[in-house]
Amino acid sequence: MKIINIDQAQTQLYQLIESVCNGEGVVLSEAENPVARLVVYQDAKQNRQPGLWEGQVVMAEDFDDDFPNEVLAVSMGHETSA
Repeated sequence: MKIINIDQAQTQLYQLIESVCNGEGVVLSEAENPVARLVVYQDAKQNRQPGLWEGQVVMAEDFDDDFPNEVLAVSMGHETSA
């Protein structure tokens, strides 16, 4: 892992980006204290595919048999009396 002062990083930004893209860890520091980490950007939004898990997940018929009635009522959208 490469630790580099922020002032140095300003003049070496392109090289630091190349290092990160090649899998090297880069930490920016200020007065010898780590303050930030450079990481490869990954788009968080992924297209979903409906039905991808179809047939792979099975819920038992009796999965909720041991739930207290109060929990079942809330999960069904019914209010319980206290």
